[in-house]
Amino acid sequence: MIHFPFQSVVDTTLDTDLLEQDLKQAQPIDGVFFGKTCMYYPGVLKLRYLPYDQIQWAYLRAEENRMSMCCGKTFVDIWYLLLYVDGKQVAKIEFQKKETAKGALTMLSGANEKILIG
Repeated sequence: MIHFPFQSVVDTTLDTDLLEQDLKQAQPIDGVFFGKTCMYYPGVLKLRYLPYDQIQWAYLRAEENRMSMCCGKTFVDIWYLLLYVDGKQVAKIEFQKKETAKGALTMLSGANEKILIG
């Protein structure tokens, strides 16, 4: 397994050993991992993390993307989980399916009941 360094999404920096332990037991949903204290998602050659207690608002957004196929053009919905800290958007995480995006939102609401959902 390749290990990438951790990168905090906010100014809070947590101990690497704590992050590694949290990540080991984290539940994956479509490439995003939900631990006990933080959520983790891929960044550029780093694994980004965001503590649940920092997230103030989370919601889903669908964006319609036009795709060319052998038989013509079609539209595909791409789902995004948007996360806000201190009134600013800090993450826009892509999901291919609505069900997995909803599952990620459910994990967040279960991890911290103070997060505004929707």
